[in-house]
Amino acid sequence: MIKSFITRSLSALVFVAIMAGGILWNIWSFALVMALVLVGSLHELYKITNDARKSFSPFASTKSRNFVIAISIFLLIISFFLNGGLKDFATGESWIARILNSLLSRKFTFADVAVFFPAITMLVFVHELFSKAEKPFNNIAWNLLAIVYITLPILLSFQIYSESGKWILFAIIGLVWINDAAAYMSGILLGRTKMFERLSPKKTVEGLVGGIALTVVAGYFFTKLPIPELQFFTPMQWAIIALVMSAAAVFGDLAESLLKRSLQIKDTGTILPGHGGFLDRFDAFFVAVPFAVMTIWVLQQISYLKALIQYLG
Repeated sequence: MIKSFITRSLSALVFVAIMAGGILWNIWSFALVMALVLVGSLHELYKITNDARKSFSPFASTKSRNFVIAISIFLLIISFFLNGGLKDFATGESWIARILNSLLSRKFTFADVAVFFPAITMLVFVHELFSKAEKPFNNIAWNLLAIVYITLPILLSFQIYSESGKWILFAIIGLVWINDAAAYMSGILLGRTKMFERLSPKKTVEGLVGGIALTVVAGYFFTKLPIPELQFFTPMQWAIIALVMSAAAVFGDLAESLLKRSLQIKDTGTILPGHGGFLDRFDAFFVAVPFAVMTIWVLQQISYLKALIQYLG
């Protein structure tokens, strides 16, 4: 138990250091880290479904994997450009600089993501027309799952980075990590009542409650940190964001447990000692990010409405 805890803690520290450096350094390092997470997670998803094909059907082909990875990388590059990745090259009076300035004059929004997805869905169907797969609609299902479950949250993280700032994104991811650590420790110290035992036998109700409670408290005090970007939300708004992130993280973890249980595997990979693979580490992140975008949008609309009421009153 102690050895496992030490291994898990050390690998978590290395993981946090890499993620923090990637997100907070600059847009290039952020894009690099997101690309690594994207490709690593997609590769793992297709690997575990392919490895299980002898006892589990459907499965996705290598061509499907390469196709989805190629599309996802293309979308990531577009997101990178729209979020200022070419800013250093958009100086001067040349026609290239003017074009780049025009492209970079707008922020990356959810609408940009939404516009791509109908076309991507159609491309997935078109790809299967030429793949000659035995079960094309099974491949389509896996491909769309990969795009919605992995690629979409990565793209939405660019929206948070662009619209709210890198510290807001890091704080949101930090809330997911805090919830994971708090739930883990609460479960070890207080865990008695099993929760979803058929999916994850070690998870307990006490761990769930402890994780959510400590995460909400941590979020409430984010504004006390000497980071100007974190003052964008009030303590109560941060507490609401923390509550939503905690709930989303729990469902993300359970969803991945459901996937592993369906495939009859323990971990999705071995890249992180004590944690497993990319999907094991980012399962909560993939579900939490879309809810973060939604929560931030709702809080902003409420703030605008309050300001309008005060102005009219």
